Amino acid sequence: MRFAVFHLIMALWVLWRFVLPLDLPRRFKAALALLVVVAASFSTVTVFFFGGLLSPEAPRWFLIAGNSGEAVLLFLCGLTAAREVLILFSVLAGRSGEKMHYVVQKDRRTAFGIAAAAAGLAAAGVSEGVSAPEVRRHTAEIENLPLALEGFEFVQLSDLHASALLTEPWSRAVVERVNALRPKLILITGDFVDGTVERRERDVAPFADLRAEYGVWGCEGNHEHYGDYEAWMRKIEALGIRVLRNAHTVLDVKNPEGKSAQL
Repeated sequence: MRFAVFHLIMALWVLWRFVLPLDLPRRFKAALALLVVVAASFSTVTVFFFGGLLSPEAPRWFLIAGNSGEAVLLFLCGLTAAREVLILFSVLAGRSGEKMHYVVQKDRRTAFGIAAAAAGLAAAGVSEGVSAPEVRRHTAEIENLPLALEGFEFVQLSDLHASALLTEPWSRAVVERVNALRPKLILITGDFVDGTVERRERDVAPFADLRAEYGVWGCEGNHEHYGDYEAWMRKIEALGIRVLRNAHTVLDVKNPEGKSAQL
């Protein structure tokens, strides 16, 4: 419900301050208004017809289209708000600001530019969101680090969210990228999935192929609690991922020179 209200507010703002003032024929403005309403309705549609906002069971193309529409609406809302600042200054300028006020708020070329910018930003964001994540390398400098841990490399994965949107091919690509790094240790910090075990079993199957010398370890996230929590804990552990539930573990690490330390 919160998302539905939020999207409704965004839609009303865009209709009021972006669509209605445009110097366009009514039929075009009506078509734009319909697109805004459709984009704002996506979250509500998923709740009532596709099993819920957090784990909608719908075709992937539909989810990408719906999320793209919501992203365009969000950026359009933000750009319209930024435009209001220009309108404010044009109003404060008095008579000299009348022409600028028209150009900024009503001119179709300005509107096209804003809409194109919103669509471009949305396309870039959604494309990044459904692509396999890029490898980001970070080096931590720790004083008095035991020699056995010098150069110790591990991979942290978080918020994988295997779902009807991020399906088996995506999971497989993530696993291949991780294994190519040959990490000593793999840590998965929550939110493995969205959906039930029955629905996501194929999409999480590639995680069983993760490999690291000191194992693959994980902890639960809030999204595991939105489904069948106990069933997911059993499934994740069956994939070879050792889940720490209100617990910790100590690893004995040895380097090629025979030095050892606990991690």
